[in-house]
Amino acid sequence: MSYLDTDTICFHEDFPEILVKLQDEHWKPILKWIEKQYDVELKVTDGIFQVEQPHRTKDTLRKLVDGMDALELAALERAVISSKSFLIGLALVKRGITVEQAAQATHVEVNSQIDRWGEVEDSKCQIMKRYLM
Repeated sequence: MSYLDTDTICFHEDFPEILVKLQDEHWKPILKWIEKQYDVELKVTDGIFQVEQPHRTKDTLRKLVDGMDALELAALERAVISSKSFLIGLALVKRGITVEQAAQATHVEVNSQIDRWGEVEDSKCQIMKRYLM
């Protein structure tokens, strides 16, 4: 729950165009699914300052988490830590998105940078390729 007010997918940019496109494609469906599924409002910003999610939203999602069994809670913890997003983790665990969709949503910013600047191979990969060839 501590991720909710600083959740990555609640901080949208309006530039560059590829980032906006990826946010719309991968983040907005998650936000809409959670809002519809749990009848909550999620605030989104295009600024750098933290957004305070409504108390009703926090209470509703807290009750949801409190009602999870140990296995589901462990899965949520791993999904949140891996994605750096409470909302991506929640949507994944509650089957609102697939693992592939969660991975795509998690990598929106990285994929935007790769599209804009190109991919830089890890130096370890380059060294391994030399030895394997």
